[in-house]
Amino acid sequence: MKKKWYCIALSLLLVVFMVGTAFASTGTNWRSPYTPYKCTYAMTDYSWSISNVKWNSESVSWYNACSYRPAWEAETRSIPDPEDENGEDPLFNYGDYWDRYNGVISVSSNLPNAYGEMDADDFSVGCNNAKNLVAETNYSASLQLYRKDPSIYPIPSDFRYRFESEVGEWMLYDAFPVYYQVHHEPQDEKRINTSYSWNDPTSTPINAVGGVQTTTAAVEEEISVVAIGEYDSSSIAKADEKLQQAVAQSEEQAYRALVVFDEYLSPDDVAEQFENVEAVYCWVPGETGRSIIAVKDGDVEASILEHADFLEEEDVSDELTEIAQQYKNGNIGIFAVRVSETAQELASARDLSFVKAVDLHADVQEGVVTAVSGNTKIIEVPEKPDKDFGVY
Repeated sequence: MKKKWYCIALSLLLVVFMVGTAFASTGTNWRSPYTPYKCTYAMTDYSWSISNVKWNSESVSWYNACSYRPAWEAETRSIPDPEDENGEDPLFNYGDYWDRYNGVISVSSNLPNAYGEMDADDFSVGCNNAKNLVAETNYSASLQLYRKDPSIYPIPSDFRYRFESEVGEWMLYDAFPVYYQVHHEPQDEKRINTSYSWNDPTSTPINAVGGVQTTTAAVEEEISVVAIGEYDSSSIAKADEKLQQAVAQSEEQAYRALVVFDEYLSPDDVAEQFENVEAVYCWVPGETGRSIIAVKDGDVEASILEHADFLEEEDVSDELTEIAQQYKNGNIGIFAVRVSETAQELASARDLSFVKAVDLHADVQEGVVTAVSGNTKIIEVPEKPDKDFGVY
């Protein structure tokens, strides 16, 4: 899986056509092959998690037959507020998670090519290449959420949400949805701090899942999507060229960058070599999955241990609890970091023997390096050092 440098200009109006049936309303319930046959999920005040997630061989074959790079997501989507008794919009917008959360602190999952994200009305965990799923493997994931002050921004007692199993085309626009299914038990409305699940090893029928499929016609505005972190010799050369242009422009200007390693480093190694670390990509070497952890106050080790405590406290699954213990025992490998450094410091980091590439979060326009504009979305998908051995 070589580096693909995606820079896609998208324009016109987003049009989504519903070409299936909302099976919750018809009573005809089924599970599409892209949806796992088994899953448990829950949302708490501070987390979104899935566990006991399995696909069968039919599902894996379905993903392998996709002509595009399929990304699967487990998504929690908030349900919009009803109008108040006077027909006015409510003071609290149920449909906007930004009313309660500032973002994602961390994600951990043994899904291949795992990632997590937050948008205005949904949280997602998933894998950006579902062709790497293994049939009958038990997967899980946990997203740690950054809450706003609960005394000022409380979660209403009647808060509710939907669960969607979604497959999209990765890199078209942040796993733009191709198909999705809604788990409804009951009436599509889930409550916080309550777990829900289904378990049906057959293809059909399944009483707990309905489905709708979508097609896309266009998007709202011109947006550039740049993916960084997967490399061949050509894309490494492009990243190096951009870095050298930044040095030539100004050695002292600070840039955000993704630094990817070709070996696993310990937290101490990273702390010794890098300052201003914003996030680390790490996992247990030789195992499928990854953690993406925001670094607080520049302390890499403390941030990892705090994340391990979170995984143990959440007790999402045996797999993630074991990962937490491995982290605490020092069996952890960091394979990429996001940093903010001057161009010269980043150039010096590129010369380190274990650094595979340094990719600036920046544009190059007519040979001039500039900060990324609001219309550019950077997606980090760093490769793991042992991915050639099937470890994603």
